[in-house]
Amino acid sequence: MKVIVSSAGRFHAVHLTKQLEKLGHLKHFFSAGLSSKDFSNFAPKNLSFNWLVNFLDRVYVKFSGDRLISPSRWYTLRDGLFDCYVSHEIKKFLPCNLFIGWANCSLKSMALLHSFGIKTVLESGSMHIKVQEHILRTEYEKWGVKFSPVVKQNKEKMLAEYELADRICVPSSHVQASFIAQGIPAHKIIKVPYGIDFEKFGSNAKIITGKFKLIFVGQISLQKGILYLLDAWQKLKLPATAAEL
Repeated sequence: MKVIVSSAGRFHAVHLTKQLEKLGHLKHFFSAGLSSKDFSNFAPKNLSFNWLVNFLDRVYVKFSGDRLISPSRWYTLRDGLFDCYVSHEIKKFLPCNLFIGWANCSLKSMALLHSFGIKTVLESGSMHIKVQEHILRTEYEKWGVKFSPVVKQNKEKMLAEYELADRICVPSSHVQASFIAQGIPAHKIIKVPYGIDFEKFGSNAKIITGKFKLIFVGQISLQKGILYLLDAWQKLKLPATAAEL
């Protein structure tokens, strides 16, 4: 079994690909989201890194590009560019048995590989795009914030990916249910919960005593539900001397 993996971002693609390489099943890895320390984990012949997409993405984040281009429109441009790159280069690494591509950046690559009779798996860490948009629209209206809908081109591309993929890999029952509710056949969905790295997180964790400290790691946005966390924290009315957020 030889597998090609494609991901414009880092996500868990790095961990998946490292294990495929370790087991001798990795044919090639296309990426634009590796950190500097990731490169040493892969044999150069197994990795194609798109520096242009990586650079443009860092510029967008560093200079708050969302003030000029909405995130949805930016992802459409960025991931589309990456998909064009992969679909152009991937022929060099055929044949293979399976292609695993991340949602929003795999449509052209999957279409090309299907012409060669190669099976494809779409990795979707988030709910069906129509469900995502409905939830976000509801939340923005609830808080009185202007909602920028998902770019039509972006949504249509993701819907086409769902249709084209032989299988869709999701991380939870929650995400799985959103696809089934939108008419995706249950047999087409593979649920694989995210794992942990036991080399970093094992049984040696120390029990912390004293002041209770809660850490939120994520984007400060309505999409991540930060307002619900703040509301719950206030309702707990924990003394500042005993707890810290």
